[in-house]
Amino acid sequence: MQPLDQPKLRKSRIDFLLVQVRDDAEVQRNVSTAYLIAEHYGANRPGELIDELSRSLGNAIKIVHGSEVGHSGFLVGKTQMGHSVILPHFTEARHRVESLEWGQIVEFQK
Repeated sequence: MQPLDQPKLRKSRIDFLLVQVRDDAEVQRNVSTAYLIAEHYGANRPGELIDELSRSLGNAIKIVHGSEVGHSGFLVGKTQMGHSVILPHFTEARHRVESLEWGQIVEFQK
């Protein structure tokens, strides 16, 4: 078995979903609700996941979703290893989430 002493990244199409939850008196409940919905629908049913987040949380969330070619895999160090995803337009997508009105859902395309 080969030691993981360098990044082992794979180039592929990556579907992503960025959700911002309103930071108000209901933030704990809203984050818990979003987590349970994501856990239920998982990554294989993104359309249903987005629909249920919108239905359940309404104006308490903002969502940007999309798909682009990026890299994923294990990034390693001397004392730790973690699985990461690298998207070329992640910063732009994150800024797009911040610019949305509460309750908006936008598909991010590049």
